[in-house]
Amino acid sequence: MSEPIIDADLHLAETAADLAPYTDPPWRRAVAEPTANPPWSISGALHPLLTQPEERATPADTPAALIAHLDDAGIAAGIVLPGPLLKIGLLPTAAYAAALARAYNRWLSERWLGHTGRVYGAIIAAPQEPDDAAREIARAAGHPWIAGVLLPLGGVDPLWGDRRYDPIYAAAQAANLPVVLHGGGDLLLPGTPSRPSQFASALEQQALSHPLVAMANLVSMTGAGVFARFPELRVVFLEAGISWFAHIMLRMDKEYNENRRDIPYYTDRVSTYLKRQVWLGTHPLETGPCARDLGDIIRITCGTDHILYGSHWPFADGDSPERVAAAFPDRAIRARVMGENAAALFGIAARHERASGQAGP
Repeated sequence: MSEPIIDADLHLAETAADLAPYTDPPWRRAVAEPTANPPWSISGALHPLLTQPEERATPADTPAALIAHLDDAGIAAGIVLPGPLLKIGLLPTAAYAAALARAYNRWLSERWLGHTGRVYGAIIAAPQEPDDAAREIARAAGHPWIAGVLLPLGGVDPLWGDRRYDPIYAAAQAANLPVVLHGGGDLLLPGTPSRPSQFASALEQQALSHPLVAMANLVSMTGAGVFARFPELRVVFLEAGISWFAHIMLRMDKEYNENRRDIPYYTDRVSTYLKRQVWLGTHPLETGPCARDLGDIIRITCGTDHILYGSHWPFADGDSPERVAAAFPDRAIRARVMGENAAALFGIAARHERASGQAGP
């Protein structure tokens, strides 16, 4: 492909040893000597697997290794996201979660960003401590290599529409940083006290869990007026695919027509706000028997300007650039999806220009 590719869904593989030196006391010992239920030991499976899952690619352990992967895949630049700490929403101790988020953000900035000019990152916002997360976002504002804020979906309670998260949205809007909602770990069904054990297989879990949790959080955010109260906030959903968005957007438009008294923040249909403020990652790519199907779904929802290529590397179910590009035969649309949309959303050209005038990250 001749068009520059930007991968908006790359994952690191942070370890306790990585983060311990960056963790504030008294939590440093808890990270350096993890005992009971650290995030690295929380299972993401809903039931024991009879066979071992397919091995994922070896994650990058240095910036040079990550750049080698980008070169091999023909990718110009990428946004790196956490790996194990996608499960941070499951931690019951708020201060510990916040300490881990701060440690990860420091490690990300010092270890991974600013060394190559091609790697950008999203800091973690710990949902357990919204005020602390807002301070982290404010500290990241203006950092040339930090391009977004990661909001974990796994195990987060309450959902992301709750008013307690307003400081996070206000800080992200003020810093001009998109918020990236990404699943990981145990994706609990909203309103249930425990994992949904009625799922009998990985097929059932994977078909429903990620899009369902994405829908639940989008509805929660919409119902709380997040998109009207924070009109400049940009929201990205990753790892839920694309097709779910059509259903829930049209459904909320129907409910707006009948129950608009419940959401007085909005002066127009819900879809007007969602089409303006929501972006979707391609992974996992959903292609039907008809090549037009995916394009039609995108056309009636957020449009091709709001679709971002994301590989989900290094996980085994990742999507190569070639596979995703083949789903968009029109050259102009393909160029937007594979790189131009991410460049505009994350301000990559401006960040690179700003960084080039600085001595370091």
